[in-house]
Amino acid sequence: MSLNYLLLGMARDGATGFAMKQAFERGFRHIWDAELSQIYPALQRMEKQGLLSCAVTPGERGSSRIYTLTKAGEQQLSDWLRTDPVLHDERHPFLVQLCLLGDLADYQETMRYLLSLRSSLRTRLQTFEQLEEEWRRHDPSYPELAGSQDFHIQMTLEFGLANARAALDTCERCIERLQRRLKSKADGGSKRDRKTSKR
Repeated sequence: MSLNYLLLGMARDGATGFAMKQAFERGFRHIWDAELSQIYPALQRMEKQGLLSCAVTPGERGSSRIYTLTKAGEQQLSDWLRTDPVLHDERHPFLVQLCLLGDLADYQETMRYLLSLRSSLRTRLQTFEQLEEEWRRHDPSYPELAGSQDFHIQMTLEFGLANARAALDTCERCIERLQRRLKSKADGGSKRDRKTSKR
């Protein structure tokens, strides 16, 4: 599972589960989202498997568990990085909703849904654009970053930006199509819609 490998990568220099969660929010949200309820069990499993070691260190707010890669963890991560790309069929619940909205035969409800979707997609794109802007502010050489790790992370951000822009553009086109349909006063169109949905 990709979450495990991403956590192994974060543990290269040692990190707490909370620090990993913060890293997801700051730098990996465009490729993977994970909650602490997913992160901690995964870390504990990999510790039991001998892929991570854990050191407990005292702190002002209590003790912290710092996870670090073991030799076995380094080997597993290295082996996985040398495999071919893994492409899974993506699941998009919002597209399932859009597909089934035709059952309502209510274009106003479809418009409400698309406008809400557009707002969410804009927010998602803005989040990725803010991440990119932070890179620009902190590194004058952006996007040609010097460090290997940062350079590869930036390329994943480029994929995230492209996907977010494409989704928003598609949503805009769907809204335009729906607006044209709403302007049409012909009853024949709605009858055809009902017939089509029953096939």
